[in-house]
Amino acid sequence: MTAEAARLDNGVALSAEQLDQLKPQRAFSQYPAVHRPADSDANVMGAAMRTDGWRYVAWCQYDWARFRPDFENCRGFELYDHTGIGASDVDNFDLVNLAEDPGHQDLRRQLHAEMVKFWV
Repeated sequence: MTAEAARLDNGVALSAEQLDQLKPQRAFSQYPAVHRPADSDANVMGAAMRTDGWRYVAWCQYDWARFRPDFENCRGFELYDHTGIGASDVDNFDLVNLAEDPGHQDLRRQLHAEMVKFWV
């Protein structure tokens, strides 16, 4: 990265370390399980969180009164290892769901707690 590429609009230059600290540590999104209200899962919403190395999704009933997932009523979970992949490779790595893998339960609980804290 050149110094020019790290220059802010106000002319202040940032080091690579300073730029890294500005990078978001988590990205959150949500999307419906289905797109047709007549379907039985129309009230299920996928709440997702992306970290530097993982993508975690909790499929939960949606609380329309509070506009957030109801994390006490989840129907399923997804956990994908994104360690060391680039942005263009993401779709190629969501092939093995590790959410039920015994070796990933501590990580799943940690990511779930972070997600609940974000939405609640």
